[in-house]
Amino acid sequence: DSVRIFAAARLAQSGEAASAQRAHADWYAERAAWCALHVRSPEQPVCMRFARDERADLDVAIAWAQSHQPATSVAIVLGMAWTWVVLGDGTAGASRIRQALVGAAPSRELAEGRLAAVWLEASTGDLGLALDALRLADDLAAELDDALLVADVHWNRAFVAIQQGDAARACDESAAALERYRRLGSDWSIASGLLLAAYGALMAGDVAAARAHAAEAVVLLGPLGDGWGMIHGQGIVGQVALAENRLDEAARALEVAADASSSLGFDGQAALHRASLARCLARAGDPAAGAAFERALHDAAAVADGRLKATIRLQLARLLRSKGEARRVAGLLHDNERWYAASGGGDLALLNQVEIAALERNRGGLESLLASAREAHDIECVVSALDALARLVADSDPSRARELLTEGDELIGTAPYLIHHTERYDAVAVRAALG
Repeated sequence: DSVRIFAAARLAQSGEAASAQRAHADWYAERAAWCALHVRSPEQPVCMRFARDERADLDVAIAWAQSHQPATSVAIVLGMAWTWVVLGDGTAGASRIRQALVGAAPSRELAEGRLAAVWLEASTGDLGLALDALRLADDLAAELDDALLVADVHWNRAFVAIQQGDAARACDESAAALERYRRLGSDWSIASGLLLAAYGALMAGDVAAARAHAAEAVVLLGPLGDGWGMIHGQGIVGQVALAENRLDEAARALEVAADASSSLGFDGQAALHRASLARCLARAGDPAAGAAFERALHDAAAVADGRLKATIRLQLARLLRSKGEARRVAGLLHDNERWYAASGGGDLALLNQVEIAALERNRGGLESLLASAREAHDIECVVSALDALARLVADSDPSRARELLTEGDELIGTAPYLIHHTERYDAVAVRAALG
């Protein structure tokens, strides 16, 4: 620090400070442009090292340029945007982009920046902020009548829909993006659209479509050398196996994806795959599931991925509730409740409320949440509420408990990919009690 202060003072005395700061910002803009061209290629690790090692100087260059050369500030954040996505920079990256775009004139660059902020914010942070940016980008894309921007809007809508748990919208928007990307002919864009389509198909229960989308995406990504995209494709292969209850195969695929992510520095992606691996172990009744969830939670916290942390806390809480660890469960669920309230909700916010009501043995709350889940057509929430209610009435009204469990069984029969019978911890407990 003393050397930096001394050097800054000598530079100021020389009268060349402004020229040096301009050259500094211009150099980072050039490097950011290089990263934009290479982050989807075998040079991806170079881009990531640059973003990590030069984080402080990037921030200095962006801050100076915002005041003195706004266009350079925009160039830096747009150039670095996808590298920040790959790095898992989430809300921090989104904030840098939003700040750089303040006062920017309507342009293609402005739309691109808003869309980059959508992805970064939705992946780890506030869905409300992401939706605001998405609406603005949508308006601008329509105004500019730019085919690629319109496709990118659909692609980002699909991603946000996945974060919201809206399977139908995720499928519709990814299909709209794919249709446009295929016409435009970009292999990477087509592959990225296929990955979102695969996630959407999994959410909707169309496992065959998810498998086909993931396989095509991996074929397209292979020659491009995009390690981040390839590992996501491999992770979806594991998710497909999990949905089909091929648990050993799923565990192997997810562990390979998690380890590969860690080795390449994709820490956020590693946490995502470790969370899926933990759920796979829980389905199999493996006693290592708890430790696996704890590791995934630690990894998600290390990259400040709030949304993934909330998902892992919920899955861990459900497992621990089955073991009677009420105090820890309450802490996890109420942490989630606060996070969802501050971050625009999300796909598991309602399920988290169901788990709180179940923990508190709040029959009225469960009945109200059951009605909300039915209205939202959220099968996992409906089944969880039915199972929790069955557990509450099992002693006083065994026949009613059996009716509730039977309804849950019938619903799961229509969507077995959503929740495995071993994960219906309340149902397992009721059946054991009733014999």
